[in-house]
Amino acid sequence: MDSHREGETMRASLPFLFLLVFGAAIAVAQPVVYQGGVLNAASYGLDGLPNSGIAQGSIFTVFGAGLGPAALQTASSFPLATTLGGTSIKVTVAGSTVNAILLYASANQVAAILPSKTPVGAGALTLTYNGKPSSPVTILVVRANFGIFSRNMSGSGPAVVQNYSPAAMPVNSPIQAAQPGQVMVLYGTGLGPVNVDETIAPGAVDPGTAVEVWVGSQKAAVQYQGRTPSFSGEDQINFQLPQNVPQGCYVPVAIKAGGVMSNFTSIAISPLGGICSDLHGPPAGDLQRIANGDSLKLAWVQLLRENFTIGSPNMVVAQGKVDVAFGDFFRWDAGTVGQSAGVSSLGAVALGNCTVVAGNGNVFNSLVLRGGPRLNIGATLNLTGPNGSRRLPSDRNGLYEKNALGYAATPAIFGPPKNPPFLDPGAYTLDNGAGGPDVSAFQTTLSIPATPAPLSWTNLDSIQTIDRTQDLTITWTGGDPAREYALIVGYVTLPAMQSANTVTIFGCAERVEVGRLVVPSWVLSALPSSSTADTSGAASLFGVGRAPLLGAARFSGGGVDAGYLAYAEMTLKSVKYQ
Repeated sequence: MDSHREGETMRASLPFLFLLVFGAAIAVAQPVVYQGGVLNAASYGLDGLPNSGIAQGSIFTVFGAGLGPAALQTASSFPLATTLGGTSIKVTVAGSTVNAILLYASANQVAAILPSKTPVGAGALTLTYNGKPSSPVTILVVRANFGIFSRNMSGSGPAVVQNYSPAAMPVNSPIQAAQPGQVMVLYGTGLGPVNVDETIAPGAVDPGTAVEVWVGSQKAAVQYQGRTPSFSGEDQINFQLPQNVPQGCYVPVAIKAGGVMSNFTSIAISPLGGICSDLHGPPAGDLQRIANGDSLKLAWVQLLRENFTIGSPNMVVAQGKVDVAFGDFFRWDAGTVGQSAGVSSLGAVALGNCTVVAGNGNVFNSLVLRGGPRLNIGATLNLTGPNGSRRLPSDRNGLYEKNALGYAATPAIFGPPKNPPFLDPGAYTLDNGAGGPDVSAFQTTLSIPATPAPLSWTNLDSIQTIDRTQDLTITWTGGDPAREYALIVGYVTLPAMQSANTVTIFGCAERVEVGRLVVPSWVLSALPSSSTADTSGAASLFGVGRAPLLGAARFSGGGVDAGYLAYAEMTLKSVKYQ
């Protein structure tokens, strides 16, 4: 297969897909580059994570204020320049200063190529706009640190990857799934330095970095790795799916380059390609409607009880439970379905597999990547159950949430509870009152059983320290194979950068009847070690739980084409990741 052809196809179909510009221009006298705001343009790997650092020859993004012109300016032709719209960037490492090659510039975000000749090591970056330099910020330059471009431009969710065939190269999505054995063309940045003129199209050149492609639990054969011939700083990896590759709408994909794991993304795989089908994903019938041109209104409402033990094996700091709930209402069509990380917010990954999500702030918001525009269903969701009623108001992001519905702990480490635990066994009703402009009034019900099918986590108590260089095996017995799946999660919270903590989460899902799941070491290697700043261990948790398969949680009505009201229960405990 000709790698030049893939580059030209990408250029025609997905020009500058990595570009993301947000926020209004801020008039400042001096450019301000946020500390920790220099990131790989594909993965957005945050400082402190194993995949932080900017690779020689890669595309990076700078976030800040007053960085460039109010109106976005992009480099539209070769040769590329080191100044664009009045913006330039200098990087100094080990006494050597280089000028970055600009790709686009705006007031809040600038993207550039770090020249391959930049020395490796810790250094300083200074951005200048209209002759006024920013204060220097730290930058870590590494040889290789690959990031996969995602279709929703968040660093997670569906990958920017094409299904190769001699006749066509559609972008992979749940309505354009690949099939086992097919060759895929994936795009990212950070494979390493090259010895070419980076201001012009590089041609097919291989930086020589060792590359592994993981698709679910299987390693794929690499056919080409190197620069996308038509784009400076951008890399592509051509690989062939194994015949025994996992199948589903959200099969995880990650790249290990130079010993460092990339961000985790996903691709859709089905036996014959086309529409994907997955017990843990959207029904094939809904996807076929979208493929036929329909636009669907979808709903996901998550009720979650977390039973937690925080501390160490020798000293329990606190035990308790917290109940949370949120609702997301959104629209999918042929364009947005390919950008979505799935309908489910807990374990939206093909069964039998694991994925990793990293980001700033709230754990749940890090996982809510629907892809489509959110719907206004009214002012609140109303949840009524054995312990009364709770209102889930709409927040500024368009989610309907209440954190927490109820809470209890001994001792009360998070302060006195405003509400006692709410999600006890019994019958529940969910409604949106009179409705809203996008979704009319609806009502649905859910029952939390007092005695669910027994599910016993047989080795949970023995897990105290997790070695990120070794596979982790989880075992259980029981459960309801017709209605639920097993969920395994772990997360590490690092101290705040700017205004929010950095949270890294791994999530795995499996059929309950399997009774066993192995979290591979290459998945665990994407997590940082436990934070030494938190002696209680609250910043590093491991959990197991049970959640309903999508079909068991489905409802419709009130203008919602497909809705899902799901109750999940998790047991979380402090662990150490080393």
